[in-house]
Amino acid sequence: MKIEIYKNNIIIMIVLILDFLTYINANIYLIFNKTVLPYVNLVFSVYCLISVVKRHMPKKSISYLFIATVYIAVNSIFNNNSLGAISAFLAIYCYIYYFRHCRLSEITYKIILFVGYIYILYFTLNANKIINTFNSGQTILNPNVISMVILFCLVFITSFYNKIFQRKIGKVIIWLLSLLTVYKLKCRTELIVIIIYGILHMWISKKIWKQKKFVLTIVLSIILGGIVFPYIYVQISKNTELSVLAYRLTGKYMFTGRELIWARLIDTFSGNINKIMFGIGSEYAYIIGQGRSMHNSYWQIILNFGLCGLFIFIVFIISQVKNIVTENIKDAQIELLMGYVCVLLVSYTEVILQTPNTVTICAMIIGLACNNSLEKNGEM
Repeated sequence: MKIEIYKNNIIIMIVLILDFLTYINANIYLIFNKTVLPYVNLVFSVYCLISVVKRHMPKKSISYLFIATVYIAVNSIFNNNSLGAISAFLAIYCYIYYFRHCRLSEITYKIILFVGYIYILYFTLNANKIINTFNSGQTILNPNVISMVILFCLVFITSFYNKIFQRKIGKVIIWLLSLLTVYKLKCRTELIVIIIYGILHMWISKKIWKQKKFVLTIVLSIILGGIVFPYIYVQISKNTELSVLAYRLTGKYMFTGRELIWARLIDTFSGNINKIMFGIGSEYAYIIGQGRSMHNSYWQIILNFGLCGLFIFIVFIISQVKNIVTENIKDAQIELLMGYVCVLLVSYTEVILQTPNTVTICAMIIGLACNNSLEKNGEM
């Protein structure tokens, strides 16, 4: 049997392995996320851009990329954005275009499935250790971050499983392990999102994902909901009775510090139109605290690049979803689209759309969902 793997697939595997390696060890996480991956994203973005341009990128696509690049450059001059923020935001566009046009070989699908299974099994076996080391302050690897990786793996396994295997038992087992592990890690957002993904996968007809207006409405509603969610959350946090009720139901406090970070940003932006429209760039570290996360992908974009940057992002994502939803959409594309809906939901409480070690994975999910050649073999 001839093993065939394409040049672009090898590059994809290297980048994904670098991304996933960051979750195994806290030291690797710090070094890669802060130092290595921003440069990897920048270099890979340029490579993706060159590769796609060679494929005669449509004028509409070039215009999106041109507008985003010019805005990022001008905005960063005034806001002094970090290399990580710049490369991650630019990578969103370049990576998605790249994955839209690449083709994966059968061995690449197998590697993706194998890596997904290994990671979920590893985290399942080490769930208690992860919780204990984090609670004792021995590691900075938050269980929420580990749960996001499990969600990513689950999306890829669910989307590509039928390409390799016929029996469904393997998929059922990995779903049960994922739910059990995320439950043990006590990550409410990811647990709820995985349950939603399961409902979409098992009980919602795939026919509705061929209805363009419906899907666009869902995606846009989720994004807009993610923008207003922190403000509502801050207002609710002032009600102590809800906090007590949530603790009794889940054994975990509903308000764990995110509301304080979001409240600071609300105060910073209050009455300042310039900051709201164009962001505050590197200044955000002084507002939410050095090394802290915004815990909301949409507000992170606003923080770095303002509402203008967020608007560019929303228009781009909606345009990609619009391209996905057709009468000829394949099952694997539907699964990936559902997976990206889950990514948008997790973004309510986590920064994953533009973090250096997750931007590639998020872009790969929606990029491959746009890819009409998933059932074919061949190189980009």
